[in-house]
Amino acid sequence: MELVNFLVDNEAVSKLCSQDGLLPVFTFIGNVISFIKIAVPIILILMGSIDLTKAVMASKDDDIKKAQSTLIKRAVIGVVIFFIPTIVTLLLNLINQDTDTPCMSCITAPGQSKCKIDLDK
Repeated sequence: MELVNFLVDNEAVSKLCSQDGLLPVFTFIGNVISFIKIAVPIILILMGSIDLTKAVMASKDDDIKKAQSTLIKRAVIGVVIFFIPTIVTLLLNLINQDTDTPCMSCITAPGQSKCKIDLDK
């Protein structure tokens, strides 16, 4: 319950997110989420396609049906993984109406100029 109260307290969130040492952490988290959001669905679909190709080359009907169902399952899982960050962001927006915090900005769009790490400091 304290976490929900903290997330609703816009001033506390803004103070926490405005600290210079934390922005690189949130930017890193945003980069990892972006990588996972793109790479995992592609890998799952490629693995399913490879399995289906092997089954077609073997010319066994049972293997082809099994590979088709595996490909469909992996494609659905890939789509779900792609949309998980969006769903989480929407849920956080419902809890905390102030979405212009540096934390959320750097997690959802880590390529912004305010999220860039200045190495000259």
